[in-house]
Amino acid sequence: MNFMVDPIAVEIEGGPATKIGEILLAAQKISRNDLDRALEVQRSMGGRLGRLLVNLGIVSEIDVFAALAQQANVPLVRSEDFPKSKPETSTLNTSFLLANHLLPLGDADAAQRPPGFASPDPASPSLRSALALVFDEMPRIYFGLETEITAQLNAWYLQEADDEGMPSEDQPEAAEFIEHLRDMASEAPIIQRVNQILSHAVASQASDIHIETYEEKSVVRIRVDGELFQVDELDNKDAPAVVSRIKILAQLDIAERRMPQDGRTKLRVHGKEMDARVSTIPTMFGESVVMRLLEKNFDLLSLESLQFSAPTLQALRQLLKVPHGIFLVTGPTGSGKSTTLYASLQELEGAHLKILT
Repeated sequence: MNFMVDPIAVEIEGGPATKIGEILLAAQKISRNDLDRALEVQRSMGGRLGRLLVNLGIVSEIDVFAALAQQANVPLVRSEDFPKSKPETSTLNTSFLLANHLLPLGDADAAQRPPGFASPDPASPSLRSALALVFDEMPRIYFGLETEITAQLNAWYLQEADDEGMPSEDQPEAAEFIEHLRDMASEAPIIQRVNQILSHAVASQASDIHIETYEEKSVVRIRVDGELFQVDELDNKDAPAVVSRIKILAQLDIAERRMPQDGRTKLRVHGKEMDARVSTIPTMFGESVVMRLLEKNFDLLSLESLQFSAPTLQALRQLLKVPHGIFLVTGPTGSGKSTTLYASLQELEGAHLKILT
């Protein structure tokens, strides 16, 4: 590969740049009406204009990324330019590459400047900060189509199960490794540690629990009234076992650490029946976990008991009488969205309606 522009010399995020919509207009890829429609959607829903144009079927992914590459003066690398064989990336683990949609374009060596990477978002501050911690000199980052990068990463890495020394399921030691991990998560101290975290969260009326993994430790935080508070720290010896214990409770695959997983479990804490939704995601230093706590048995409240002002209550009831449409309730975690919706459903309940939740 021989690219004319070195992205390391390009100020991707700074300076005046032609807007992506104007570039696509000039290239006759979209019409002014198309652009106005996409901008209207962006104003109401947010999001990046390029992605909205693709999702609306107005323009192709390749056209958008070609325009982005022109805007930033950074080359666009297509699948035909990808390496024919998987590069050696000992300085970056597979989880990091998959989670960040980062495709190595050559062997990565921290002692010298690596050949570069392809990314759908070369200007991502978090990505560039992470790479700056790993390499002595910032690697070159080129634009790449998200679909092509994802397909190539899957072909290289998802067929393997040796992430960070993990045995492949086809290898004899795989069953022993998984069983050892399960045993660690089933030991009394780990079970007690997880129970203490859950107990503290429920007693604090927390809406969710976050276990965030860093280089030297993991931090446990709970969200109360929309704010996160640190309640515990885990060392690198205990953190994987604590995460595995939670994954076992949620019936997730403890041997899968390369891809995000979602599950749920039922808990009884302080006499309360709780539903817990569990999500795991790979990060640069290991898996992070989020547990959303939902009380299973709670009293359904009426609209009157929610203390709406009289005009608001009247307007809400008028909306509920409309025979069609969408009723959107927004707000931060724990603000009462579900409570409001259940109270509204009670207003609608009757023999003439079919209600599904």
